[in-house]
Formats: sequence, C-alpha cells, structure tokens
Amino acid sequence: MHNQEDATESIAKQRVVFLVKHIIPWLQDSAVHVAVKAETCRVLLALLPFVKDVYGSWWADVLGYLTGLWFNPDKAGSDLTVTESTTPLIHASLKLFAMLRTLQSDEETNDDLVDAWKECQADAAKGLIGLLKRSQNVPDDFHQPLQMVNELLARQISKLSTTHLEQPHELYPLLYVESRPVQQTAFEILHKQIPTAQEQISFDAALEKKVANLPEELLSLVIEAPTIASIADTSFERSMPLQLRGYLFSWILIFDHFVGSSYKVKTDYIENIKDGGYLAGLLDFTFDFLGHARGRPVDASKLDLTSYTPDTESSPEKDTQWLLTHLYYLSLKYTSNLAKTWWIDCRSRQKVISVESWTEIFISPTIVADALTSASEWAATQDNPDEALTVKVSPRVREVTSSYVLDEQNLVFLIRLPSAFPLKQATCEGVIRVAISEQKWQSWLRN
Repeated sequence: MHNQEDATESIAKQRVVFLVKHIIPWLQDSAVHVAVKAETCRVLLALLPFVKDVYGSWWADVLGYLTGLWFNPDKAGSDLTVTESTTPLIHASLKLFAMLRTLQSDEETNDDLVDAWKECQADAAKGLIGLLKRSQNVPDDFHQPLQMVNELLARQISKLSTTHLEQPHELYPLLYVESRPVQQTAFEILHKQIPTAQEQISFDAALEKKVANLPEELLSLVIEAPTIASIADTSFERSMPLQLRGYLFSWILIFDHFVGSSYKVKTDYIENIKDGGYLAGLLDFTFDFLGHARGRPVDASKLDLTSYTPDTESSPEKDTQWLLTHLYYLSLKYTSNLAKTWWIDCRSRQKVISVESWTEIFISPTIVADALTSASEWAATQDNPDEALTVKVSPRVREVTSSYVLDEQNLVFLIRLPSAFPLKQATCEGVIRVAISEQKWQSWLRN
C-alpha cells in the first residue's frame, strides 16, 4: 500500500475502518513490543488518509496515544528515551502526527478529527517538548536515523504556539546539547517566547515594585566565554561548533529580554549583566574572531546587522562572523554604556583604534538612525495641547533640537550624535537660555 497510491480504491472503505479499529488498541497495550508499535504507526500512516471522512472516537484515541507516548514514556511499554530500539517508534509516531496535522485542515475531514486535534494541542506541546528534553544526551552528528528524528521533531515543535510553553527555563540546557536540530529547536522556541513575555514582566515589576532579573539558568550559559585559543583545534569546515553556537545563541536570548520591556526592567537587566561582568568576554572574543586584534577586521558592509538567520551564509566561518557582528550591534543598542566601558578599558591600542573605525563605518549609522527614529516617534506621541515642547529631528546632521516656550520665549537645546556613537559621547548644547539660572541650565544640560 505504501508503494501504490490507488491501492485502497479496490478495497471497501468499511474494511479499512475495521482494520484501523482493530490495530489502534495495540498502540495502547504495554505488552506490545515497541517494534510492533512502530509498524502499527506506519500502517495507520497509510490507511488514515483514506478514511478521513469517517466519523469515530478512534481519531481521539490515536491522538491521545501519541501525546501520551511522548509525555508519559510508560505508555510505550518501555522507557521512551532515545535509543537504537526506540528511534523507529519515535520517528513513525512523529510522521503520523504530522500526517494528522495535514488531514485536520482538509475540507473533507470529519469533525471528530478536527475536534480531537484542537483538544490535544496542549498535551501535544507538553509531549513534544518532553521528547525534546529527553534527546539532549544523545549526540546525533554521526547518527543519521537519530538526526532525521530530531529534524522531524524540530519541524513539529516549530509549529506549536508559544502559549503552550509553561516552563521555558527547562529548555536553556538544550542550547549546549550535541545535536544541531535539538539545539536549534530549543533556541527558536525561546527566541519566540521571551519577547512576548516581557510586557507581563514589566507590568508585574511596576505593580509589585520589584527588581526584574535575567534567568539564572540563561546567565550560567555565558559565564565562561570562548577564546581564540579554546577553539584553535575546532573545525569550521562543516558547521559552526555546537558549543560556540550555544554560547552565542544564549546571548541572542539575553538581548531578547530587552525587546518590549519597560525602561525600568531594561535597567535591571543591564545591572545583571554588569554585576556578572559577562559582556567583556563576549566582546573580547568577538573582536579577536573578526580580526581587530590583527588590524584586519572583516568587511561588514554586506551583513544585515539588525537580524540573524542561522546557516544561510556560504560558509560556517562567515556565518559566525555575521552572528558576532549582530551581537555587537545588539550590545550597542541595549547595553551601550557597558560596551563603551569595555572599549575604554581595552588595553590593546590597535584594537581600540580598529574597533572605533569599524564601528563608525558599519555599526554607528544604524544605531544613530534607531536613536533618531525613537526621538521622532516619541515626539509624535506628545499630543498634549498645553505642552509647549517642540522636538525637531535632523537625520542628515545627526541632531535633535528641542525648544520649550517659557514666558513667551523659547528655551532651546541641541543634542548632537557623533559619527562613532555610542562609543563616542553625545553632546548637548544650550542654544537659547531664558528665565533660568545658569546653575539650573547646566544641570538640565548634564541630565
């Protein structure tokens, strides 16, 4: 039947239904061997599309078995960890689940399957995440069947809603596993979930007047930064080394916490990074890898600074260069004072000069544009007719002019962003001072 698409056309549909009903209980029988269960899943994979219009409670039974299999290993009849014997069952069950996903969206599918699919989503998410976590201790780099299973698992998890992710901190250790698909899947789940959670975190921090903290589980992953010496014997021929990739992915997730969070919460996060001294290790490695220590930095003109998509560059080395450049951009965007402090404290004169010039050419234009856009957007929201404040942004000369009417006269400030901002300090000048003491005026300028 697997090799003949029209095989069931000569078989009465009721006979197919009888067979489906007969073998489904085998999946739920703990006495049945895992190999038989794997073959049963494959049989259902061939049969179920031909009875998609037939109503029955067995649709819920199949989905219930699959979610229970992943979430509760005992239902497999053995401990469903990833081994040579269970890999075929895991693969067949994931293929069956993927096929049911496709079937439930078909217009000809019966309502029993559609309803069962909707009801199983929360349990399916828990089960798939549980299966992902149980895969973390098994390397798959030289194990093609296991790699296929992990890639299939990754595709199914990528289609889950983040609302079903109850304990995201449990996924942080997966960033350092010896499996590229598992690592990638954990990263993508967290990369989607973390920004969406920041609004609630900011609200709780303001309401309860408490300090917000970056997850300890995540910060623990960036305590020990890589060095050029530590990766000297590591090959970049096939892909970016998994340990390095995990470290850099962890930094992306740290910066994800700044997206959508309040000013107060961002300040708390910056204090976390500052207290642990984490950023210096990242920047040391970044500029060594990018060639600044040798005075020959990479050309970043063709790199998209504001985003990063894994494994799309022509070589693993270029992929790493893109990721490091993106992380440096994020460090300037969200933790500019910490990055500036690292640059000021850097003992290598050559590196200091190289980083400043490279930043001015490739990074600062985007950072300056972001800052000026932020000022424009803020000014546009100030619609109070009684407020006599006017803000004018001049992108070409990197200036923001603010004027305030006081006693029918204008107070005017001018903020200039240097070409190497934020490594070089922005300047604030008092253009016109009226009705204000010199001391208060200077205080305002400093603020």
